[in-house]
Amino acid sequence: MTMTTDHTGRTARYLDDLARLLDPLDPIERAEVLDTVREHLDSMIAELDQEPTDADIDRILTSLGAPGQVAEAALADWTNRTASSTTPAPQQRPALSRVWVPPVALAAIVLGSLSAPFLVPILVLVAGVVLLCVSPLWSPWQKVLGAVGIPLGLVPVLLATLVVMRTTSAGEQESLNAWAVIVPASAILSLAITAYVLVVGIRRASRWE
Repeated sequence: MTMTTDHTGRTARYLDDLARLLDPLDPIERAEVLDTVREHLDSMIAELDQEPTDADIDRILTSLGAPGQVAEAALADWTNRTASSTTPAPQQRPALSRVWVPPVALAAIVLGSLSAPFLVPILVLVAGVVLLCVSPLWSPWQKVLGAVGIPLGLVPVLLATLVVMRTTSAGEQESLNAWAVIVPASAILSLAITAYVLVVGIRRASRWE
């Protein structure tokens, strides 16, 4: 249905007012909104099956809303879409990054190292090393430090314990004196490594809480 010049002028003024209010949008977004509103106007006028009267045009424009209302809704939608596209999605917490992982892994390594000759402690040690190595809480060199440095530092402690248990003669007293120096030094080194790896792991795990 062809509109009269007056009706065409009224809808054109409506679209012109809307276009000015949509100025903050980029040209492509603004053109899309105007095309959508124009198509809606044409569709509603075509459904009349008669030459639209002033009352018809008033009703159609009222149903669309004032240009300010349409522009406000379009700008709000554009702002929301822009914000959602620039806001990074929350990062998913990796597996085995909980606060319980560092103390459990290191306790297993320490206890397993101190009782290594027995089968069950060896399994505990292996479990602790695996947990340490697969967890994302430590860098590769920190994992090597914990998995190798802690057991090696505790080996003299374990050996000294076995020597003391098997020493029966006074002639072996000199070897015990040597162990008295080696054991504390290696134990302190091992505990220092344990404390360092533990603190690093807990700090990184706490960042995900």
